Amino acid sequence: MANTTINEALVTLTSTLNLCPARIWSITRGIRGQEANLPSLILPKTYDGSIVRHTGHDRCSFDHCEASNLDFTSVQQRHEPTHCLNESCTTLHLFPQKAVKSALETGQHAVWRLGGEHILPHPQPFMAVSHVWADGTGTGPTPERRGVNKCLYEFFCNLAQRYNCLGVWWDAISIPDDSDKPARARALRRMHEIYEDARFTFVHDCYLRQWCWSDADAACFAIIMSPWFSRGWTALELACSRRVRIMFANNVVKDLDTDIVDQSSGVACSLIRNLRERRVFTLDDLLSVIGSRYTSWPRDRATIAALLTRTDLRDNMSTQETYQEVLKSIGEVSQGHLFHNLPTMAGAFGWCPARVEDIPPSPSPFVLSVAPDGAVTGRWKTLLDHDMFDTDKYRWTGMHPLIAVQLRATLEKAQQNPSAYMLLVEPMDGITRRVLIVEAQSTNRFLGTLYLEKPEYYSFSPIEMITIGGTGQADNIPSVNSNRTGAASGFGSQLLYAAVNEDEGKLQELIDAGEDINFRDHRTWTALHYACWRENVEIVSILLRSGADGSLTDSLGQRAIHLAAERGNEQLVQMLLTGNLRATCNDGHTVLHRAAAGGCVPIVSWILDKCDTSALDSKQRTAMDLARDLGYAAAARMIFKRSGLMSVEGFESMPWLTFPSNPITSLHYVAGTGNLTDTKKLLEQGADVNCRDEENQEPLDYAVGKGDINVVKLLLKHGAHPDGIDERNCQSRLSHAAEYGHKEVVRTLLQYGARADSTDRSGRTPLFYAAIKGHEEIVAILQHEENVRIDSKDEIYGQTPLSWAAEGGHTAVVKLLISSGANPDASDNHGRTALSWAAERAHVDVLRLLIENGANTNSTDNHGRTPLSWAAECGDERAGRVLIENGAVVESRDVFGRTPLMYAALNTADRAAGLVQILS
Repeated sequence: MANTTINEALVTLTSTLNLCPARIWSITRGIRGQEANLPSLILPKTYDGSIVRHTGHDRCSFDHCEASNLDFTSVQQRHEPTHCLNESCTTLHLFPQKAVKSALETGQHAVWRLGGEHILPHPQPFMAVSHVWADGTGTGPTPERRGVNKCLYEFFCNLAQRYNCLGVWWDAISIPDDSDKPARARALRRMHEIYEDARFTFVHDCYLRQWCWSDADAACFAIIMSPWFSRGWTALELACSRRVRIMFANNVVKDLDTDIVDQSSGVACSLIRNLRERRVFTLDDLLSVIGSRYTSWPRDRATIAALLTRTDLRDNMSTQETYQEVLKSIGEVSQGHLFHNLPTMAGAFGWCPARVEDIPPSPSPFVLSVAPDGAVTGRWKTLLDHDMFDTDKYRWTGMHPLIAVQLRATLEKAQQNPSAYMLLVEPMDGITRRVLIVEAQSTNRFLGTLYLEKPEYYSFSPIEMITIGGTGQADNIPSVNSNRTGAASGFGSQLLYAAVNEDEGKLQELIDAGEDINFRDHRTWTALHYACWRENVEIVSILLRSGADGSLTDSLGQRAIHLAAERGNEQLVQMLLTGNLRATCNDGHTVLHRAAAGGCVPIVSWILDKCDTSALDSKQRTAMDLARDLGYAAAARMIFKRSGLMSVEGFESMPWLTFPSNPITSLHYVAGTGNLTDTKKLLEQGADVNCRDEENQEPLDYAVGKGDINVVKLLLKHGAHPDGIDERNCQSRLSHAAEYGHKEVVRTLLQYGARADSTDRSGRTPLFYAAIKGHEEIVAILQHEENVRIDSKDEIYGQTPLSWAAEGGHTAVVKLLISSGANPDASDNHGRTALSWAAERAHVDVLRLLIENGANTNSTDNHGRTPLSWAAECGDERAGRVLIENGAVVESRDVFGRTPLMYAALNTADRAAGLVQILS
């Protein structure tokens, strides 16, 4: 029946909905379970009328898209209908090539001021354009390479201005053409920096612009079916961009994270989320990304793989050389990756397929390390029976005829000289089904894979470390990443370059050697500025601990805390907080302005009570105005609810807070500002106590957000519903009050009948939110309410309130929950317990408390990792010591064969040294 269901889903997607089979397979091939996910991709039938069909894909098959053969670089450039009524509009011949080349040579981005004649200097805010050449948003066959249609350029410029950007980066005008190959290669090697540094990336795809916006689930489906998602560069953009905004039909623009991914779930959403959240790539991760990007050129896929894995590139590298550096950068492959019969690279990487994207994905837990000379080393068993060199013992179907000839010839030679060859098997017990054959010499040359005709039990040598491939001179092979001096000269400081490249060891070495920690480069940024912009908490920690000056400003008057706030990194803002909240940049932006400009609700919420919400920037805008102008409704409403910005008198509604219609009422406003007198006055005049704004929020929602108990009681007495639900995430008012820490509001809502066991879209009750935020008194109130299950699990991660409290380090809350019977060994969807989370976060007091109450110090998660394993990866000596003293097994191994010592050894932070010593 499963096959029938999958086939029906396939027919629906390809025949009924007319979607490209190649695109569908490219999407599913990178997901665990592959074709089994097809039924989960289909939207409910209520969406059928709104799904945009693919055109021009009638002849596509599962392994080939006909459209991918077309040369889209020759497509005539698009005219933007909203800015151009005919196709005879002016062609702009701005954007001089000399300026592009000069910018690249001096380490700048080729970002154009909106006028198109000058390069925008760093760190001015800009918009990066992501587009599909098939849409005509490339240059097309224009008389001049840099000629672009005025209407299209103005369309992009207007979007940039809408979001307070002063410049535009668009590859059609920002990357040199093929006439200057070195400059073009230099630009491509820095593509990831473009998306990291842009205020946001704007996605233009004509397929998506046909989709009418309905909800996040439909948007996720549209995105993964779009030509844009099949591009190789899209993977880089999603992984590196701070913000991504996508345009749908009728020029509706939505934020990819807050409007789409955060509001959806399921297979389609997970494909997008995986790329947005990914930072470190394994080889299988990389294969799932580049393998599905079938519309990109092979050389581009190699460059993208290098940028995603932070692999440095040099000039004139071939595709194979690029992939070899990527493999060295990743540092390890699975044994299963070597079991193939494909044409391989020449020389030291002879074990690797010539086309890296053809490497078979492997769930094998046995890992091989990749050396600088291309050798792979790991644990193998060797077949001892020389009869195994008989060609009749193996299957010869399913491989290239010439490879079969080579392997047969090798076996014939081995029969004559068996000591010159080895048959290697993975170090697991059970029936042997496949073997690797290698030529036994100094480098153990990889020859191929043999599949047994009759899998059986065989005799082996003991497991031993064996190296395959390489040159035998690993210590003498220079790596592209080993010589950074030349690149560092572009920054003017080795220390600053080490910070930019997140090299913690080198950074500490240079600090200890006395190099200027506050050096400013040609961009006027210090190492602290760069580390905050790149959101590297560990680098920032090292810099601050070593005396970096957080009050230093760049050419725009920005301190590091401004950058951290705009990036939305709460941890960095906390680290930089002392004395900086009122600091303003040249534009008059406070830290609250920047947090609002980044749409970061957690930071806005956290610093709101510490800031002046009425402070104006140079354009006479409050932080709330800025959030509103940039489209961050949640941030704007939060500031509005927690501040008093206008007098209620004379206002029936407030259009200045419209997103985009149906303005809030005066009752919403006064309730949100805690104005009891005016709230009472409006209710006496007949104001509807349950009136709703455009997001279906009522005045009581605003009052709960503010936390004014008197206004809350007044609204409830006048008939407000205590159990109202926030339709964005189905979170109840009681959950909001518990999250905000408003204890008396929680008591009052319960007294008026609010359900303590109400759940939101994630399956979380009010108790969850109180536990997550560490509100001890509210946990004490809620845990004894009727129908509250102390060990309930949320639907996203399967974590309990105790697990969340332990992860957050809230010792008092953990103690309360345990005293009420919470199970300290309850596991989540990943098999992790509260002790595991506390260990990873190095919350030592929580660890002791959990252990005292019976938590198992040797519990294992789905990957076989123990709490000690997680503490080791964190590198915290105190956490490791507590676990070991309470019976944690030091030599435990996870499913990948890694011990806690191995994880600790990978941690380069100074604090990990002590733990390594203990584990050794």
